[in-house]
Amino acid sequence: MYSKSVLTYLLLILFVACKSTPQKKTRLPDGTEVLGVVDAEVEKVDLNPFLKKSEYDLSSYIKEAKLIPLETTEASLLGRISDVIMTSTHIYIRDNSKGHGIFIFDNKGKYITQIKKGQGPGELLRVSDMAFDNSNQELLVSQRNLMSYYSPNGKFVRNSKIPFYFAEFDITKDGYIFYKHDSQSDPSLGESDSYNIIITNKQCKIKQVGMPSTYKKCRFYTKSYMQENGYLSHRFSDTIFQYRHLDNMLYSKYILDFSSKKVSDNLLAKLSPRDLMKQDDYYFLGDFLETSKHSFFSLLSHRKKLYLFRDKKTKKVIGGTKVMRNNLFPRAGVAYRPMFASGDYFITIYTLPHPKFRESFVDHSTIFSEEDKLIAKSMKMEENPALILYTLKEF
Repeated sequence: MYSKSVLTYLLLILFVACKSTPQKKTRLPDGTEVLGVVDAEVEKVDLNPFLKKSEYDLSSYIKEAKLIPLETTEASLLGRISDVIMTSTHIYIRDNSKGHGIFIFDNKGKYITQIKKGQGPGELLRVSDMAFDNSNQELLVSQRNLMSYYSPNGKFVRNSKIPFYFAEFDITKDGYIFYKHDSQSDPSLGESDSYNIIITNKQCKIKQVGMPSTYKKCRFYTKSYMQENGYLSHRFSDTIFQYRHLDNMLYSKYILDFSSKKVSDNLLAKLSPRDLMKQDDYYFLGDFLETSKHSFFSLLSHRKKLYLFRDKKTKKVIGGTKVMRNNLFPRAGVAYRPMFASGDYFITIYTLPHPKFRESFVDHSTIFSEEDKLIAKSMKMEENPALILYTLKEF
């Protein structure tokens, strides 16, 4: 009979052998590899306790908050902010208002320049996404199937034609990952056209594809949360996937358990996205953001919104349908829902509230510094909004 230590050693050898055995790769007729999904590290997140009306006090969980005012000049006046990228030196703001483009500020909010909309050299016509390449220190901006490259300060470098259409993209260690909607059919892709993500090298030669389009009737759009962490999910799915640049593999990262409130496969096969989004009986995944220590999920239905935060270390979840109003979050002006994330921080936008609520926010907040309070107090209605960056405590 084997001793306990010998059995342990044999099991360890078997485990290592199984882990080191390469998985059989699936390929399309043209040789393109189809990414399988690795389920070994998936985390289940139980959201069922939150599927009812509830109020929670987010301010009691905030560890640090700071205000970054975005300088207002005649050239830097912002309209509707649709994307924010923060680096150690710059803030890149994508403005989705008519006639606007991408605005560049330094990391203190001082205005540097604008990449304008237009058809001239280096100008932008139809921006679909942007990302920052830390390795090459370049800002990349996509327009349908055209990629434009800029220096960190916004100087135009070059254009590059992408040989297929896509909606969003991210930068990998040796190329790009492109995401396309089901509706963006491109016959030139051949069988790769049936997949939502396309991984290429730096010359945009396709190496891998993944996340096949499943429900042709529904034609639901894949949600991409690719900035920094490579997350993706189908619109009405309960699973969030992560594409990892280092090993070029697709992982099931989170499975969101919301029981009977999940849209069934039967309905997905029959209904259009418009019909599904009119349903109040089911939730679908809205936003997903992640900092170094916390995750944020929103579940949406036709008339309901559920906002949830999860501690990555303790696995605990807080949230509900309504945030408690207090000195940190007055009735207007401060959006408690994070809109973006970067590094350790969730990011939201501070628009100027009514003076009555502004005084409450400025004078009684115990989280913001005295300097930030003075900045908020001096802001004017016609000026640019400010960014609020905040971190959460462990809970």
